[in-house]
Amino acid sequence: MAVLIVALIVVEIAGIDFDLRELLGSDRTSVGGQDIPLGDVKVVFPAVMGILAVALITRTRGIYTRWLAGIIFVASAAIVYLTAPEALGDLVERI
Repeated sequence: MAVLIVALIVVEIAGIDFDLRELLGSDRTSVGGQDIPLGDVKVVFPAVMGILAVALITRTRGIYTRWLAGIIFVASAAIVYLTAPEALGDLVERI
C-alpha cells in the first residue's frame, strides 16, 4: 500500500494521465479476489488500496491495525470520489 500511495502522489504532482486498459489490454483485473474495472491510474490505485485495506481488516486481530485499515479504506473511497465520482459508483456496483 505504501508503494501505491507514493506512486499516486508522484502521478498527481507530475500530472501524468495513464490508462491501464491500454497497458494490460483488458477492461478488468482481479485484486484480492475482487474484479475491479481498469482505467486511469488516479482511480485504480486508490481502489486497489481500498481492497487491500478490507483484506487487512479481515485478516488482522489488532484493534489499532483494524482502525488504521478502516481509515485507509475511507480515505481511498474519498480519493476515488474526488478524482472521478462516476468511477466510485461503478466500483460499488461491481463489488
